[in-house]
Amino acid sequence: MNNKNYAEVLIDGKIYTLGGAEDQQYLQRVAGYISEKTTQLKKQEGFSKQSQEYQAVMVELNIADDYFKATDRAAASDRRVEDMERETYSLKHELVMTQMNLERREQDLDTAKQNISQLRKQFDQYKSAASEELNAARTAVLLQEQAEGKLAGAEKELAEVRKELEETKAALLEERTGAEKKLEGTRQELEDTKAALEELRRKQKADQEELLRLKALQAAFSQDKGGQNYSQNQKYNQNYNHNRR
Repeated sequence: MNNKNYAEVLIDGKIYTLGGAEDQQYLQRVAGYISEKTTQLKKQEGFSKQSQEYQAVMVELNIADDYFKATDRAAASDRRVEDMERETYSLKHELVMTQMNLERREQDLDTAKQNISQLRKQFDQYKSAASEELNAARTAVLLQEQAEGKLAGAEKELAEVRKELEETKAALLEERTGAEKKLEGTRQELEDTKAALEELRRKQKADQEELLRLKALQAAFSQDKGGQNYSQNQKYNQNYNHNRR
Protein backbone atom coordinates (compact mmCIF):
# COMPACT_ATOMS: atom_id res chain seq x y z
CA MET A 1 0.00 0.00 0.00
CA ASN A 2 1.54 3.28 -1.14
CA ASN A 3 0.32 6.28 0.88
CA LYS A 4 3.11 8.66 -0.01
CA ASN A 5 2.76 12.41 -0.18
CA TYR A 6 4.77 14.35 -2.74
CA ALA A 7 5.97 17.94 -2.70
CA GLU A 8 8.20 20.06 -4.92
CA VAL A 9 10.88 21.66 -2.77
CA LEU A 10 13.71 24.12 -3.35
CA ILE A 11 17.13 23.17 -2.01
CA ASP A 12 20.12 25.39 -2.75
CA GLY A 13 18.39 26.89 -5.79
CA LYS A 14 17.41 23.51 -7.24
CA ILE A 15 13.93 22.04 -7.41
CA TYR A 16 13.39 18.48 -6.20
CA THR A 17 10.35 16.31 -5.80
CA LEU A 18 10.27 14.62 -2.41
CA GLY A 19 7.96 11.77 -1.48
CA GLY A 20 7.25 10.35 1.94
CA ALA A 21 4.63 9.31 4.47
CA GLU A 22 4.75 12.79 6.05
CA ASP A 23 2.57 15.65 4.86
CA GLN A 24 3.77 18.27 2.37
CA GLN A 25 4.33 20.86 5.07
CA TYR A 26 6.77 18.56 6.85
CA LEU A 27 8.63 17.80 3.61
CA GLN A 28 8.92 21.54 2.95
CA ARG A 29 10.36 22.01 6.44
CA VAL A 30 12.94 19.28 5.86
CA ALA A 31 13.99 20.76 2.55
CA GLY A 32 14.01 24.28 3.99
CA TYR A 33 16.32 23.16 6.78
CA ILE A 34 18.84 21.63 4.35
CA SER A 35 18.66 24.70 2.11
CA GLU A 36 19.20 27.00 5.08
CA LYS A 37 22.25 25.00 6.24
CA THR A 38 23.71 25.11 2.74
CA THR A 39 23.10 28.86 2.48
CA GLN A 40 24.74 29.49 5.86
CA LEU A 41 27.85 27.56 4.85
CA LYS A 42 28.08 29.33 1.47
CA LYS A 43 28.19 32.65 3.29
CA GLN A 44 31.46 31.59 4.84
CA GLU A 45 34.53 32.87 3.07
CA GLY A 46 36.08 30.37 0.68
CA PHE A 47 33.38 27.73 1.07
CA SER A 48 32.01 28.07 -2.46
CA LYS A 49 35.53 27.60 -3.85
CA GLN A 50 35.75 24.12 -2.39
CA SER A 51 34.78 20.98 -4.26
CA GLN A 52 31.22 19.73 -4.35
CA GLU A 53 32.23 16.71 -2.30
CA TYR A 54 33.79 18.92 0.39
CA GLN A 55 30.72 21.14 0.48
CA ALA A 56 28.44 18.11 0.81
CA VAL A 57 30.55 16.71 3.66
CA MET A 58 30.42 20.04 5.50
CA VAL A 59 26.63 20.15 5.17
CA GLU A 60 26.43 16.59 6.52
CA LEU A 61 28.72 17.47 9.44
CA ASN A 62 26.53 20.44 10.35
CA ILE A 63 23.37 18.30 10.21
CA ALA A 64 25.08 15.58 12.29
CA ASP A 65 26.13 18.24 14.82
CA ASP A 66 22.51 19.41 15.14
CA TYR A 67 21.37 15.80 15.43
CA PHE A 68 23.70 14.91 18.31
CA LYS A 69 22.92 18.15 20.13
CA ALA A 70 19.20 17.40 19.81
CA THR A 71 19.87 13.86 21.09
CA ASP A 72 21.71 15.26 24.12
CA ARG A 73 18.85 17.67 24.81
CA ALA A 74 16.34 14.82 24.59
CA ALA A 75 18.39 12.70 27.01
CA ALA A 76 18.66 15.63 29.43
CA SER A 77 14.90 16.13 29.19
CA ASP A 78 14.37 12.44 29.99
CA ARG A 79 16.57 12.77 33.08
CA ARG A 80 14.71 15.88 34.20
CA VAL A 81 11.38 14.09 33.76
CA GLU A 82 12.61 11.15 35.84
CA ASP A 83 13.81 13.51 38.59
CA MET A 84 10.48 15.33 38.60
CA GLU A 85 8.58 12.03 38.76
CA ARG A 86 10.66 10.93 41.76
CA GLU A 87 10.04 14.28 43.45
CA THR A 88 6.32 13.99 42.71
CA TYR A 89 6.23 10.53 44.29
CA SER A 90 7.99 11.89 47.38
CA LEU A 91 5.53 14.76 47.66
CA LYS A 92 2.59 12.37 47.30
CA HIS A 93 4.05 10.20 50.05
CA GLU A 94 4.49 13.25 52.30
CA LEU A 95 0.92 14.30 51.55
CA VAL A 96 -0.40 10.87 52.55
CA MET A 97 1.63 10.94 55.79
CA THR A 98 0.31 14.42 56.60
CA GLN A 99 -3.25 13.28 56.03
CA MET A 100 -2.69 10.25 58.26
CA ASN A 101 -1.28 12.47 61.03
CA LEU A 102 -4.27 14.78 60.70
CA GLU A 103 -6.65 11.85 60.99
CA ARG A 104 -4.81 10.66 64.13
CA ARG A 105 -5.11 14.15 65.64
CA GLU A 106 -8.82 14.16 64.90
CA GLN A 107 -9.15 10.76 66.56
CA ASP A 108 -7.31 12.09 69.63
CA LEU A 109 -9.70 15.03 69.72
CA ASP A 110 -12.69 12.68 69.57
CA THR A 111 -11.20 10.62 72.39
CA ALA A 112 -10.74 13.77 74.50
CA LYS A 113 -14.38 14.70 73.90
CA GLN A 114 -15.46 11.23 74.99
CA ASN A 115 -13.35 11.57 78.14
CA ILE A 116 -15.00 14.90 78.92
CA SER A 117 -18.42 13.30 78.51
CA GLN A 118 -17.45 10.45 80.83
CA LEU A 119 -16.11 12.86 83.43
CA ARG A 120 -19.34 14.82 83.30
CA LYS A 121 -21.28 11.62 83.87
CA GLN A 122 -18.98 10.74 86.77
CA PHE A 123 -19.49 14.20 88.22
CA ASP A 124 -23.25 13.82 87.97
CA GLN A 125 -22.93 10.46 89.67
CA TYR A 126 -20.76 11.94 92.42
CA LYS A 127 -23.17 14.80 92.83
CA SER A 128 -26.14 12.42 92.97
CA ALA A 129 -24.38 10.18 95.47
CA ALA A 130 -23.45 13.19 97.57
CA SER A 131 -27.02 14.44 97.54
CA GLU A 132 -28.27 11.03 98.60
CA GLU A 133 -25.74 10.89 101.38
CA LEU A 134 -26.62 14.41 102.44
CA ASN A 135 -30.35 13.61 102.57
CA ALA A 136 -29.67 10.37 104.42
CA ALA A 137 -27.40 12.03 106.96
CA ARG A 138 -29.20 15.29 107.66
CA THR A 139 -29.33 14.46 111.28
CA ALA A 140 -25.61 13.76 111.36
CA VAL A 141 -23.43 16.84 110.89
CA LEU A 142 -20.29 14.80 110.45
CA LEU A 143 -21.73 12.82 107.59
CA GLN A 144 -22.99 16.04 106.03
CA GLU A 145 -19.55 17.66 106.23
CA GLN A 146 -17.96 14.56 104.73
CA ALA A 147 -20.47 14.61 101.87
CA GLU A 148 -19.86 18.32 101.23
CA GLY A 149 -16.09 17.81 101.32
CA LYS A 150 -16.38 14.93 98.87
CA LEU A 151 -18.52 17.03 96.57
CA ALA A 152 -16.09 19.97 96.73
CA GLY A 153 -13.19 17.65 95.96
CA ALA A 154 -15.04 16.19 93.00
CA GLU A 155 -15.82 19.67 91.65
CA LYS A 156 -12.21 20.73 92.08
CA GLU A 157 -11.02 17.58 90.30
CA LEU A 158 -13.53 18.18 87.53
CA ALA A 159 -12.35 21.79 87.16
CA GLU A 160 -8.75 20.62 86.88
CA VAL A 161 -9.77 17.97 84.35
CA ARG A 162 -11.72 20.54 82.37
CA LYS A 163 -8.76 22.89 82.36
CA GLU A 164 -6.46 20.11 81.24
CA LEU A 165 -8.90 19.07 78.52
CA GLU A 166 -9.28 22.65 77.30
CA GLU A 167 -5.50 22.98 77.07
CA THR A 168 -5.33 19.66 75.24
CA LYS A 169 -8.10 20.75 72.89
CA ALA A 170 -6.32 24.05 72.16
CA ALA A 171 -3.05 22.22 71.49
CA LEU A 172 -4.79 19.75 69.19
CA LEU A 173 -6.53 22.55 67.29
CA GLU A 174 -3.21 24.36 66.90
CA GLU A 175 -1.54 21.20 65.60
CA ARG A 176 -4.46 20.62 63.27
CA THR A 177 -4.19 24.17 61.91
CA GLY A 178 -0.46 23.71 61.32
CA ALA A 179 -1.07 20.37 59.65
CA GLU A 180 -3.73 21.89 57.38
CA LYS A 181 -1.36 24.71 56.40
CA LYS A 182 1.40 22.21 55.69
CA LEU A 183 -1.07 20.08 53.72
CA GLU A 184 -2.09 23.09 51.66
CA GLY A 185 1.57 23.94 51.01
CA THR A 186 2.26 20.36 50.00
CA ARG A 187 -0.72 20.39 47.63
CA GLN A 188 0.52 23.64 46.07
CA GLU A 189 4.01 22.17 45.65
CA LEU A 190 2.43 19.14 44.03
CA GLU A 191 0.47 21.33 41.60
CA ASP A 192 3.64 23.31 40.76
CA THR A 193 5.54 20.06 40.25
CA LYS A 194 2.80 18.74 37.95
CA ALA A 195 2.89 21.97 35.93
CA ALA A 196 6.71 21.78 35.68
CA LEU A 197 6.43 18.12 34.68
CA GLU A 198 3.92 18.94 31.93
CA GLU A 199 6.25 21.68 30.66
CA LEU A 200 9.18 19.26 30.60
CA ARG A 201 7.08 16.66 28.76
CA ARG A 202 6.09 19.29 26.23
CA LYS A 203 9.75 20.23 25.72
CA GLN A 204 10.66 16.57 25.50
CA LYS A 205 8.04 16.05 22.81
CA ALA A 206 9.40 19.07 20.91
CA ASP A 207 12.95 17.72 21.23
CA GLN A 208 11.84 14.29 19.99
CA GLU A 209 10.10 15.88 17.03
CA GLU A 210 13.28 17.85 16.31
CA LEU A 211 15.26 14.61 16.57
CA LEU A 212 12.95 12.85 14.11
CA ARG A 213 13.20 15.82 11.78
CA LEU A 214 17.00 15.72 11.87
CA LYS A 215 17.00 11.97 11.23
CA ALA A 216 14.78 12.53 8.22
CA LEU A 217 17.14 15.26 7.02
CA GLN A 218 20.14 13.00 7.36
CA ALA A 219 18.40 10.19 5.46
CA ALA A 220 17.19 12.57 2.75
CA PHE A 221 20.61 14.12 2.35
CA SER A 222 22.30 10.70 2.21
CA GLN A 223 19.92 9.67 -0.59
CA ASP A 224 20.50 12.91 -2.43
CA LYS A 225 24.32 12.48 -2.26
CA GLY A 226 25.42 10.26 -5.13
CA GLY A 227 27.95 12.28 -7.00
CA GLN A 228 25.38 13.60 -9.51
CA ASN A 229 25.36 17.32 -10.40
CA TYR A 230 22.12 19.03 -11.25
CA SER A 231 21.72 22.23 -13.22
CA GLN A 232 19.67 25.04 -11.66
CA ASN A 233 15.88 24.80 -12.03
CA GLN A 234 16.14 21.16 -13.30
CA LYS A 235 13.46 18.92 -11.82
CA TYR A 236 14.55 15.67 -10.34
CA ASN A 237 12.09 13.06 -9.09
CA GLN A 238 13.34 11.44 -5.98
CA ASN A 239 11.44 9.10 -3.69
CA TYR A 240 12.05 9.92 -0.07
CA ASN A 241 10.98 7.26 2.38
CA HIS A 242 10.95 8.04 6.04
CA ASN A 243 9.46 5.83 8.74
CA ARG A 244 8.95 7.31 12.16
CA ARG A 245 9.90 5.15 15.06
